[in-house]
Amino acid sequence: MFVNQLLEILKEIWQWLNPLHVVDEFERGVLIRNGHIKDDALVPGLKWRWWWEKIENEPIVDRTFDLPTVYVKTARGTRAVSANMVTETFDPVLMWRKVFDHQDSATRRAAGVLAVWAKDPNADLRTLKRKVNCALRAWGIRVKHIDLTTDVYLRMTGHMVEGSGVSIN
Repeated sequence: MFVNQLLEILKEIWQWLNPLHVVDEFERGVLIRNGHIKDDALVPGLKWRWWWEKIENEPIVDRTFDLPTVYVKTARGTRAVSANMVTETFDPVLMWRKVFDHQDSATRRAAGVLAVWAKDPNADLRTLKRKVNCALRAWGIRVKHIDLTTDVYLRMTGHMVEGSGVSIN
């Protein structure tokens, strides 16, 4: 027990004092110097850093998010819509400056846009993608595509909910 704790402390001290940092091929580095984020993202490779600097690695590969199901009252009844969204990070420095937890924030923001989009019965998927892209672009995140997983109208019969619509996979 004591030996494990001591090893963890020594590991943290070594990481703090170690001047070398690796940014992998599928990542970009964000340099934080004296609490200030520097403007340019670090490209992959071995990077030198001073002990007062911190480098955070941010993956730039595609990420898939399951958006929560949103329920919207429409003229036809209650519409239940859920979707999957694939995004990529195009500016990790901007993302670090603008949003704290980008995965949770992007999911919540896209779900809000999805709810507004679902109220319009004539809206298409291109409109949804464009609106979500506009909402997330300010955070350094680009939407590659959105797929609806569920799009049904619900109606209450007694204590049961019946779906009338098509589940899209």
